[in-house]
Amino acid sequence: MTASSGSPVTPALCRRVFGAVPHFSILSEPDCSALAPMLVLRQFAAGSTLFYEDDESDAAYFLLSGSVEIFKSSADSKKLPLLVLREGGLFGEMGLLLDEPRTATARSLDTVQVLSLGRAAFEGSVERGDQATLRLALAFSRLLAQRLSATDAKLFDLFQHDIGDALHEQMQLQTRLLVDWTV
Repeated sequence: MTASSGSPVTPALCRRVFGAVPHFSILSEPDCSALAPMLVLRQFAAGSTLFYEDDESDAAYFLLSGSVEIFKSSADSKKLPLLVLREGGLFGEMGLLLDEPRTATARSLDTVQVLSLGRAAFEGSVERGDQATLRLALAFSRLLAQRLSATDAKLFDLFQHDIGDALHEQMQLQTRLLVDWTV
C-alpha cells in the first residue's frame, strides 16, 4: 500500500464530505467539529490496495477524490468485482460495526484521497455517548439499510429470472418427453 501518513481534518472539510453524501447530510456544523479530530486525511497512489479481504477491519473510508474498486477473490483466485466507488463513496464501514475481518478487497484505480475513521476512535466515542458520533452511526445504519434493500431487489430479480428459466426448461423437457412417448 502506497499511502500518505495522514493529515488532520478540518471541520470545514468534514462538512464538505458529509454534506455530499445523502445519509450523512444530517450531520451539522457542530457535529463536524466534534468528528473532525477522529478523521485522518490520507492519499493513496493508483493501484494501491487499501485493504485486503480477511484483513482486520480497523477503519472506514470516505472517498474525497479518485476511484476505488471493491472486489472479492474466488477460491481459484479470480477477481469478482462488486462495485466501483467514486467521490462521495463510503467503504469499509462494516469494519466500524463488526469485529470481523474484511469481507472484500479495496484497491485504488487512480490516485485517491480519503478520510479515514478508525474503529477504536469511533467505538470510544460511541461508548462515551457522543451525540455527533451517534448521528454518524445513524447515517451508517441508513446507508447499510439502503444497500441491503438494493441487494434484496437484485436477488429477487435474479431469483425470478432463474425460476423463469428453470420453468421454461422444465416445460420444454416435458413437451419433448410427451412428443417422444406419443410417437
